Amino acid sequence: MEKKINQRVALTKRLVHEGLLRLLEKEPVESINVSELCREAGINRATFYKHYYSPHDVLAEIESNFVMELDAAQFSVVPKEVSTHVTRLEGLCSYLKNNSKTVTLLVKSKMDSDLSKIFENFPNDVVKVFERNIRFDDKQKHLVTRFLSFGLYGLIIRWIIEDIPLTPREVALLIDDLSKGGWLI
Repeated sequence: MEKKINQRVALTKRLVHEGLLRLLEKEPVESINVSELCREAGINRATFYKHYYSPHDVLAEIESNFVMELDAAQFSVVPKEVSTHVTRLEGLCSYLKNNSKTVTLLVKSKMDSDLSKIFENFPNDVVKVFERNIRFDDKQKHLVTRFLSFGLYGLIIRWIIEDIPLTPREVALLIDDLSKGGWLI
């Protein structure tokens, strides 16, 4: 019985998520009301309110789920134990490229705060090269790490949204090249 209920909840949430993503292709989340979303998802309002308060809540859940999947995608090229920053970047880039429609909708909905958070700690491997540089003190290194994090995020998001014709591997190698190229040293 519990499994059946969980399957029903999962199906309902999937219908609501897919409905919201379809609506976001036409209008911003601020313009979407619960009735419109329920109609698009093929559910009634009472069912919607069992799980959500507003379309913004649905969008936040989509984003949260996406970030969890993205985090796991880092290790889709090779297992974690033998991964490098390049293979992790390639896994991220592959996942983002394969889900470019969702990425674009999240970014255009200005709900990419969680999406950007995954990049805040990711460049630790990438920035090790510059961290050995005595030119920066600890406070400056912290700021440069933030700069690299948001630069990495911006580069990848522009690659996705503008559909720049590079493979995930090429983007990963570009980022690796930038981190090793001495442009901060």
